[in-house]
Amino acid sequence: MLVWDNLRSAPACLLAQRSLLEDDLAPDGAHAEDIMSQMRNDTSATEHMAPGRIYALIDGARSLFLPERLEVSGLEHVCLYEHRHLSDEGATAPWLVELDPNSKFARATFMHDAQGLQPRAMFGAGIWLTSRHDLNDLRAHLRRYTQVTDERGATEFFRLAEPGMLDALLYASNDAEVSAFFSSVSHIFYPWPALEAGRFSIQSVTAQVDGAARVAVPAIDAKTRRVFEDFVTDRTARRMAVDCQSDPRDRADAYPIFMRLLRAGFDHEPRLQEAFDLLRKMPPEGHAPFWTEVESGNHSLRRIMLVYRDHYQIEGVLE
Repeated sequence: MLVWDNLRSAPACLLAQRSLLEDDLAPDGAHAEDIMSQMRNDTSATEHMAPGRIYALIDGARSLFLPERLEVSGLEHVCLYEHRHLSDEGATAPWLVELDPNSKFARATFMHDAQGLQPRAMFGAGIWLTSRHDLNDLRAHLRRYTQVTDERGATEFFRLAEPGMLDALLYASNDAEVSAFFSSVSHIFYPWPALEAGRFSIQSVTAQVDGAARVAVPAIDAKTRRVFEDFVTDRTARRMAVDCQSDPRDRADAYPIFMRLLRAGFDHEPRLQEAFDLLRKMPPEGHAPFWTEVESGNHSLRRIMLVYRDHYQIEGVLE
């Protein structure tokens, strides 16, 4: 059963976000039609209009032989970059494709392969969008966001097909910038690690559009970088909690610990796992001074852990 839950909203940016949780994404993508139906229904319920088109924006760098697969898919598709259709660089570029819910390619965008044994699986390789615009008009709109400028006026490529990054950019944007983006896009959907055992999260982001929105592409500044960092840290902590904890009940406990360690500047994943194991065995009165040491930045994580391991005579950690 598909379930939609309210997660957060950012009224200043006109954003609303919800989460679709699926008990399992079948290896054959069997749930794709149900999920896309939910996407269509969510779009029409928000706008009180007939559902629009569903697109996938896929990162070629994360999907093996993507241009070749698109060519034989029978679906309308286009590269987001110029002059990439026949070049080697097109293999790592973002591609926009209009999805037919009944197509094998559409199902493959919802296929999850945790073991990495199914090269056709594309869950996590891109994002989905709904729009009332045709392929070429939507491409023209999205191309405005393939490059962004910073405070110094320097231009850099922006990987808007990477799950969560477009949401992060818009979350840090002002109302005019958010309205400008959603003038041609109804919803953004992207996968995000969930902490529940055997479940996956698809985030949904939309916004109200105030009148005739003008083109207003967000710039990268200190605020945006902090939001990007928070999104990446959250995604990493969630993935680690899922990957490192065999007992699903431990995931919710591991996630905030990994978040705090990552924010303190520690990113060696095996060491972070050892820190979680140490904290589980440490008496509660030791946690506050432990975190004070960690967040002071004065010592390595291993050194701090050795001190507390020896002080409390904890076995099975750092051996």
